[in-house]
Amino acid sequence: MTDKEVKELMDKTGMDEGYVRSMLAFKERYEEQLSEVAPMAKALGMTPEQYISEMDEQRVNLNFLAHKGLDVKTVKGLMEAKAWLETADPDDLMDGEPTGDEFDIAVGSMRRGMLLKTVEAALKKC
Repeated sequence: MTDKEVKELMDKTGMDEGYVRSMLAFKERYEEQLSEVAPMAKALGMTPEQYISEMDEQRVNLNFLAHKGLDVKTVKGLMEAKAWLETADPDDLMDGEPTGDEFDIAVGSMRRGMLLKTVEAALKKC
């Protein structure tokens, strides 16, 4: 992208140059990633966008579990994560300390299945 095009985007969006350039770089990396994963996504019956989204979700969920003190790099650790997820208070399935907030509890309840799916997928890779 030329400096003129960056300037036009800055004017159009009201964002500063650093932000515009970082978003353009992100777009370029994303487009490269789409082409890289296209064969695997097609083999799995997914679009490249769906494949990337699933991989991002997997990474974020494993990171969450690791921050909760669970070892997500070993079969033993993943089995412990699975056991914890099956019995954890929904409020513990959110970032931060449990507060008893009804919304956090509801969202934590919804997250349980997604987190278990992530652990199951990680176990299959071990």
